[in-house]
Amino acid sequence: MLGVVGASVIAALGSAWIYLHRERLGGAGMGLSALRTGAVALIALLLLNPVRSTRLDLPPVVLLDGSLSLQAEGARGREALDSALSIAGARGTILRFGADVTPFDTTLPAFPSSRLLPALTTAVGLGGPITVVTDGEIGDAATISSNLREMATILVLPRDTVPDVAVTDVRMADIVSSSEPLITQIALARTGAELGDATELSVWAGARRLVSERVVFGGAALRRVTLAIPAGALNVGTHGLRIVATTTGDREPRTDERYRVVTVSALPSLVLVASPPGWEATYLARELADIVRAPVGAYAQLTPERWIDLVVQRAVSAQRVQAAVNSARAVVRVGNPSVAVGRRPVWSWPAMAEGARMLTGEWYAVAPPPSPLAGRLTGIPWDALPPMAGVVPAAPGPSAWTALSARLARQGVERPILLGDDSAGVRSLLTAGDGLWRWALRGGSAREAYRGVVASGIDWLLGSGVRREVPLVVAEHAVALGEAVVFRWVGGEAPERVDVMFTAENARAFTAEDAESAAELMFDAAGEARVLLAPGFWRWRSAHGNGMVAVEPYSPELVPGPVTVQSAPAVAAYGTRMSGLRERWWLFVLVIGLLLGEWGWRVRKGLP
Repeated sequence: MLGVVGASVIAALGSAWIYLHRERLGGAGMGLSALRTGAVALIALLLLNPVRSTRLDLPPVVLLDGSLSLQAEGARGREALDSALSIAGARGTILRFGADVTPFDTTLPAFPSSRLLPALTTAVGLGGPITVVTDGEIGDAATISSNLREMATILVLPRDTVPDVAVTDVRMADIVSSSEPLITQIALARTGAELGDATELSVWAGARRLVSERVVFGGAALRRVTLAIPAGALNVGTHGLRIVATTTGDREPRTDERYRVVTVSALPSLVLVASPPGWEATYLARELADIVRAPVGAYAQLTPERWIDLVVQRAVSAQRVQAAVNSARAVVRVGNPSVAVGRRPVWSWPAMAEGARMLTGEWYAVAPPPSPLAGRLTGIPWDALPPMAGVVPAAPGPSAWTALSARLARQGVERPILLGDDSAGVRSLLTAGDGLWRWALRGGSAREAYRGVVASGIDWLLGSGVRREVPLVVAEHAVALGEAVVFRWVGGEAPERVDVMFTAENARAFTAEDAESAAELMFDAAGEARVLLAPGFWRWRSAHGNGMVAVEPYSPELVPGPVTVQSAPAVAAYGTRMSGLRERWWLFVLVIGLLLGEWGWRVRKGLP
């Protein structure tokens, strides 16, 4: 504003000197001076364009927590709903937030997570005072900026602590050999008082109890238990298993039962052994378990006598690993593990061995030459794959062939990164590249290229004795309550739609009319489709595949979590409109009028 005052003073002094001193117009000069001074002052104001905020009378926006935690035992879901309705009133808008942002309805909260940021961003765009009604267990609280959080009034209604023993984690292999025990690792969490000190933990297949153990907490809040289901306890085929924890005084039954789907196979197992453990072994074990239709064992060597099972993250003995290798139909060696392979098909990955001679740099795969694997590797966009970190020098033997090559920085001589050999009736493969796991990490077409290489190599290594999966598979065989079952198309380009029929495996969880339902899968750009199912075991079938999937009655939202936000009033302004002086059109008209008035008066006085 000092600039406006200064411009006005200078204009007043200048015009007064011209009209009163130089032109000596007397009273008329004072009028002409006033017109010019006013016009200059208004022009200076319009150039400066001062802005002011005006508070708008907008209806309130209420963000109501719609996660499953609001319907858990001890939660204050009804109080939260009444508070939201009271704050919104007749004019306000209520939005539910959780995994998504949805309009308000009267159904029970069902989101499997509590994410506030998307809803808060939407509410800011609507304007009006914002109020968040929640139990305080917000999963993405750390990602919300302080400026955004201060724009909302937060009302926290924390849940009461109730006696409960929850099965918070279950780890077991998806596929197991009929000749091997099924190792199950279970985590139990205890909250509240008035509980019996002992919990009966059991694993069931239908109405048959496979194994059970009495767990005593002894004052501890967390216990980890390992159960071994004996070999032969399950017939060959796919089974739905229930892991049940029974405790006297437990008030939240939905956290006491977990579901898993296990396939028991009579086929010989495929075993991966790695030393040292690393990203290549981790990604390779994951993809092998997802691709191969047979039991897969994965073990990493930490020391000469210390091994760990990569599937259940449990220590195993060197004798157990050697026994698994001896019974395997094929072995995948990553690095240089100290196991005897014998005369069986083996796939070696020597680049991960300590002290391996490496040609470092950015090595890019090129289109494969003719080989027994070439038919399975066609259609892969090799130019779009990320580079490998290095290549181990390798030369094909007399009977060997090259399946895949790479060039340093896309230039120079090609070096083989995947070699095959069939000598004396024993097939073998050798991967000379270091960093193929980067393809799986990137996802999309790069991950499909990684899967294509792994699947084609295993098929050839075993003479197609272990088959690739069918084109349609489920991403996870067990999902939590409220989560969608994700189907993934792995047979190339996904079709527009796939019809799937679901049949309930456990009739006790369904009425007769709910025992069977149909769904139409619509795939997204990533080749995935989602279906929401009721809790229970479901067998699904389609023209492109079949299997079993479990929807658990459990959700992490039902277990008390940390309160990450606290009740607080809004600090930042809301529902305001910023307006500048230039938005007033009549000021421009006034400036023009003042200048025209001065010009007309000068003409009447005979001034140029």
